Amino acid sequence: MTDKRRKLRARFRAAALQQLDQIRPTIDELGAGRGNPESVRTVGRVLHTLKGDASMVGLQAISDALHAAEDHAVAGAWGQLADVLAALARDLQRMNDDGLLPEPAPTPAGAAPPPAPAAATSAGAAPPPAPAAAAPAAAAPAAAPRPSSEPVSRQRWIHLQTDVLDDLSDRMLELSTLYGRLAARLSQAVREAPTATLRNAVDEADAARRQLDDVVGAAWSLRLVSVEDALRRFAIHADELAQSQGKRLRVHVHGGGAELERSTLDAMEQPLLHLIRNAVDHGIEEPGGRGDKPAEATLSLVARAAGGAVEIAVEDDGRGVDPEAVRAAAIQRGLVRADEAATLSEQATFDLLFLYGFSTRSQASALSGRGVGLDAVRGKVEGLGGSVQLSSRPGRGARFVISVPAAIARERAVVVECAGGVFALPSRAIVALVLLADHPRREVAGGIAIQHGGGWAPLRALDDALGLSGGGRAHDDDKAPGLVIDAQGRRYVFAVDRIIGEHDLLRRPADPLVGHGGIVTASSVLDDGRVALWPAIPSLLRGLRARTRGHAQPSHGRQRRRVLVVEDSPVVREMVTSILRTADLDTVAAVDGEEALQVLAGGPPDLIISDVEMPRVDGFELLRRVRERWPRLPVVMLTTRGSEDDRRRAATLGADAYLIKAEFEQSRLIDTVHRLIGDLA
Repeated sequence: MTDKRRKLRARFRAAALQQLDQIRPTIDELGAGRGNPESVRTVGRVLHTLKGDASMVGLQAISDALHAAEDHAVAGAWGQLADVLAALARDLQRMNDDGLLPEPAPTPAGAAPPPAPAAATSAGAAPPPAPAAAAPAAAAPAAAPRPSSEPVSRQRWIHLQTDVLDDLSDRMLELSTLYGRLAARLSQAVREAPTATLRNAVDEADAARRQLDDVVGAAWSLRLVSVEDALRRFAIHADELAQSQGKRLRVHVHGGGAELERSTLDAMEQPLLHLIRNAVDHGIEEPGGRGDKPAEATLSLVARAAGGAVEIAVEDDGRGVDPEAVRAAAIQRGLVRADEAATLSEQATFDLLFLYGFSTRSQASALSGRGVGLDAVRGKVEGLGGSVQLSSRPGRGARFVISVPAAIARERAVVVECAGGVFALPSRAIVALVLLADHPRREVAGGIAIQHGGGWAPLRALDDALGLSGGGRAHDDDKAPGLVIDAQGRRYVFAVDRIIGEHDLLRRPADPLVGHGGIVTASSVLDDGRVALWPAIPSLLRGLRARTRGHAQPSHGRQRRRVLVVEDSPVVREMVTSILRTADLDTVAAVDGEEALQVLAGGPPDLIISDVEMPRVDGFELLRRVRERWPRLPVVMLTTRGSEDDRRRAATLGADAYLIKAEFEQSRLIDTVHRLIGDLA
C-alpha cells in the first residue's frame, strides 16, 4: 500500500469519527421523537458521504456497513442505527494506518468467540471462517502496524500551526471590525463637534486603518492554498475508483493558479468527491459501451479564478444526462405536473436533479443513486455563498461547475435595508445599482419587469423574495433603488428601501434559526453594530421563481383564499405560513388537531395543510373528523412519514395530497394548493 493511500485512509478515519460523533445527538433526538425533517436529511447526508468516502479509499467493509446504516435511517430505525454506528466508531478507533483491524486475542478454550466487528456484520457479511487448526504455540507475534511515512510529531506540528494561523487571522479580522466601529464613532464625533483635535484624530485613525488593512490582508493571504493540489488528490481517487469498476480513465487536471482559503477548500472536499463519484459511477461507460468514443474515458478537473470567485469544473465525456428522462422521473415522483414539465427549459430540468431524494435510477447502486448526493452538493456549496450548475449533452458527457467566493471570511458586499432588516449581497454577483424611476416597466406573467441591458428583467422586492412577513412593497415605489443580478445569463432586479453602501465585511455562518428556510447562510456585524444577513443568491432566485408562479394570476379584487395550517413544529409552521402568505393567501395556524377542530368550529377554510404526528389529536384523526362534516374540503398532509401504509391510510381517509417534508419544495406546495383550490387569489 502506498504512503499516499495510508494518509487518505487516516484522514478518512479522523473525519468519520468526528462526523459520527456530531450526528449522535441528532440520532438520539430522532429516536426520542424530537427530530425534524432537516435532522433526517442531515443524518442521511452524513451517512451517504461517509459511505462513498470509505469506498473511495478502499475500505469496502466500512462502506458496506454505512450502506446498511443508511437502510436503518430510511426505515426510521433510530435505535438500531445508533447501535450500528457505535460499533462502527469502535472499529474505526481500533483501525491501524493500513485500514486493518488488529488481530483478535486468542479465545480461551471453551469460551465463546468474540463478536464480529460492525464493519463485517452490520452489512450482512458472513463472519470470517474458523481456522483449520490451532496456531502453533511459538507462533511469531503479529507485525506492528506500519507507521506513516511522516513522523507523528511533524504531523501534529503542521496541524497545530494551521489552527494557530486560522485563529490569528480570525482575531485580526475581528479586530479590524472593532476598529471600524471605533472609527465610525470618531467620525460622528467630528460631525457633532468639529474641533481641530478631533479632525487630527480622524486623520491619524485613517492612517492607522490603512496599515491595519495591510496587515489583515497579509494574514489572510497566508490562509490561501492551491486548488490544483487538491484536484490532484481527487484525480487519484477517480483513477482508483475507475480501476475498481473495470473502466479505463484518463484524468486531466489544471489548477489555473487558483487559490482558496484552506477552510473553504476543506469544505469543498465532500461536494467535489460527490461529483467525481457520480461521474465515474454513473457518467462514464464500460470500455465496450462507449460507441464511437475512445475506450479510455476522460475526466477533467479544472479550476480558474473568475473575478471575486473561483470556479471548479468537473467534466466527463460519458453518457451525459437525458433531460427527457429527468422530466419523466420528476413527473413520476410528483415533483412537477406533466404540463409544467413540458414547458421547463433544459437548465430548469437539470435543476430538478438537485432536489432532495431525486433519482432517475430505479435501483440505488452501492456508491450513488439514493438521490441525496446532488442535494448535499448544492446545500454545501450554497452554504459557502456559492452556486453549482450542470450542463450536459446526452451521449457526450456532463459538466458541473461549482463557483465559490475566493474569500469566505472577508468579502466585499453591497449592504441594503429592506423591510426593517439589513442584508448583504456579494458585490461580485451584482451587475448594477439602479433607480427604478429611471427604467420603463410593464406587467408580465407573474408580476412586473423593468427594462435593463436591452431586455426585460423580472422585478421583485427583496423582502418578498426572502419571504418576510409584510414584504413586497418596495418595488411599488418609483424612488426605490434596485440591485441588478445576473444569474446564468438572465437578469433579475431586486428592489430595496435603501442602499447603505459597499463594505468589506467579516462573514460568520448564520444560525439556522434565522436562516429564513435556508436562504440566509451568513451574517456580519457592521461598523454601527447592526447585523447584516447574507442571502444565498441561488436560493434567493429559486424563491423568486416560486413566488412568481404564486402571483401568476392577479386577484382582480376577488376575496383571498384562506388556508388552515396544522403543525406542532413552530419552525415548520412558520415556514409554511410564510410561503402561503407570499402566494397571496390568508393563513390561520393551529399547533395540533385539537386546536384545529376549535378553529374549524368557526367555519371551514378553503384548504387544510396538516402534519400527521401531533399531540392530542393527530393528523389522521383530524382528517377523519373533517371528512365526516366537510366531505369536499381539500386536505393536504405534510409529514415525515413516507411509507406506503401511511400513504394508503391517508388516501382511504380522503386526503387530497400527501407531501413528504424531506422532499419539500415551496414551489411544489404552491402548485399543489393551486391545483386544489384554483387561482391563488
